[in-house]
Amino acid sequence: LALQPWDMRWLIAAWLYIVLADPSADIGSVAQSYRALSLARGYGPDKSEDGYTVSSKFKAQLAAFFADAGNQTVLEVGSYMGYVTRVLSDCFRTVLTLDTSQHFLDQNRQHNQDRGNVVYLRFHTAFDDWGFFASNDIQVVFLDAEHDYANVKRDVGNILRLLTTVSTVVFDDYGAELGVRQAVDEFVASGHLEVVAELGEQPGWVYGGRTIDAPEGLVTTIVKRLEDPESTFVNVRYAWYGQSFTAFVDTLWFRPDQQVESGGSIGGGGWAFAEGAGWIGSWDGKKFLLTFNKYHTSFVAQDWETGAESVGVRLDFVKSMFVKMGGAFH
Repeated sequence: LALQPWDMRWLIAAWLYIVLADPSADIGSVAQSYRALSLARGYGPDKSEDGYTVSSKFKAQLAAFFADAGNQTVLEVGSYMGYVTRVLSDCFRTVLTLDTSQHFLDQNRQHNQDRGNVVYLRFHTAFDDWGFFASNDIQVVFLDAEHDYANVKRDVGNILRLLTTVSTVVFDDYGAELGVRQAVDEFVASGHLEVVAELGEQPGWVYGGRTIDAPEGLVTTIVKRLEDPESTFVNVRYAWYGQSFTAFVDTLWFRPDQQVESGGSIGGGGWAFAEGAGWIGSWDGKKFLLTFNKYHTSFVAQDWETGAESVGVRLDFVKSMFVKMGGAFH
């Protein structure tokens, strides 16, 4: 087992805790050491016992990595029961913890009622404005919200564009969730993020009956920000509602090669920027002037010839709305 230098202090603390509690204990068990320390500090169960949290090893390594962050602020996106919140509150001056569920925020507050440096906020990464945090001096984001590719891509994009004081982004479930891994890998490949540490379980660990071939989590630093907000509709799929928002027509994918690909019921086309006009799109045999909202979650398409307007909404945004209305959103 390869250990990071900053990891040793936590293993030593765990071994001391085990020996003091039970002098006959096997201190050679690294997994036992991590779990014992996690429980002792109120960091909650291991991921093997509660799949919605992180492993005890992840928690210990997270605390060790940020042991010197006492004058910094962290934004935790997705708080669950507050186990990781507690880890972060040990390390950072201030923890801003977010969740879409008031139930989880209440559970978090109860678990960490002895902590005075945690602020609890109800926030939805798709519906709410990330610019709300832009005026705050936040150095680190711990991202553990939706795990599908489109949502992770959007969340990281908002961090890179809007949270200009953030220098570090921590990812949970990089190994277990392919959507997280794909989005992070793309930002690393494009030079926006750089991996500086791996956290938690290492390749070969078992979760949900699967053998995982990547580390549980990552610590990344921001190398380059997204400076062009107008490019964020690229590689995004939208639901197009024609001339009536209640009448779904087809899906539209604005591909990186400047092609517009439809879901099949209408013909595709292309997109481009026209000097003096703006963004232009063509599909279904028609040409449109496109006007996107600030975060590119929707657009108005004005028919070039007739002036008739139609509406497009990000497909993941539509999905989230239906899930929320169905009561399955948390």
